[in-house]
Amino acid sequence: AAERTVAGYAIDDALELLHKAVSLGPSEAAQAELWRAIGQASVLKFDGEGFWSAMLRAADLCGEPEPLAAIYAELAIETATRSGMWRSRPPNDVLDGWIEQALELTDPASEAHAKALIAHSFWERNTPVAAREASELAERSGDVDLRSYAWGARGAVAFGEQDFESALTWSRRRLNVKDEISDPDHVADIYEITIPSCCANAQFSEARRLAAEHDAIVEPLSDHHRLHGVAVLLEVEEVCAGWNRILEHGERTEAAVEANLATPCVRNARALLLIALAAAATGDNDTARRYERRAEEVEIEGYDLVLAA
Repeated sequence: AAERTVAGYAIDDALELLHKAVSLGPSEAAQAELWRAIGQASVLKFDGEGFWSAMLRAADLCGEPEPLAAIYAELAIETATRSGMWRSRPPNDVLDGWIEQALELTDPASEAHAKALIAHSFWERNTPVAAREASELAERSGDVDLRSYAWGARGAVAFGEQDFESALTWSRRRLNVKDEISDPDHVADIYEITIPSCCANAQFSEARRLAAEHDAIVEPLSDHHRLHGVAVLLEVEEVCAGWNRILEHGERTEAAVEANLATPCVRNARALLLIALAAAATGDNDTARRYERRAEEVEIEGYDLVLAA
């Protein structure tokens, strides 16, 4: 029942069902599977602390090396690819340790090992060998989700090396298989990585089109997804200096941030700062100060590099 509920993005209802299942006192192996499912559901509501807590509990209950390795690989990949799920950014040494454990524990030919390599690539952004190895493993697996994330890792590494053409090529490869992917959160991730690569290559019309498609994809999901929908629209206009277009989204942005306050996200503050910037650019300093003050009230710790600009 929880699996069906997660598929409909009623995440809180799914978590309630999963906790009820745990309360029935099944075997430790079954409890480990349930806590892992709780962690996976927590990711979809961007509850980083809930994700960590559940996955580490699953690891404590897991007596077999193969599922334990898979748990550490999931801890690594979800933390690396969703590093904004916390009110304070995770310390580097924590994730470095999980990536190291995942790489050590997993079979070098396994999908879990590919996930660990993908996590390493997204986290460091300077690991072309790891990204290529992940891509090769994913190709052999035939799993379209894994292939997509591995291509994302190759694009992230290329972007980190300022090879923006290659980054866009890998991103477009992911777009070509999006219709084969059933998880809308994964599809949204594909768009969010592709759009900056479009902007870096001055493909602004494509970036605007993809941002609008992304907005439509995330609208039926969670408040946090909907915040990302409007934030991505703003971020494309930021690059284009489309100040008036940004201001047109002012009220919607405020409403999206207020709806999302329970979820840690750097975009809560950053989206408001973009409205402030647009207001200042058009000479409306009072409005700019109002949005800037609100951004300061909702910002989270450890993301100065993102917010200071």
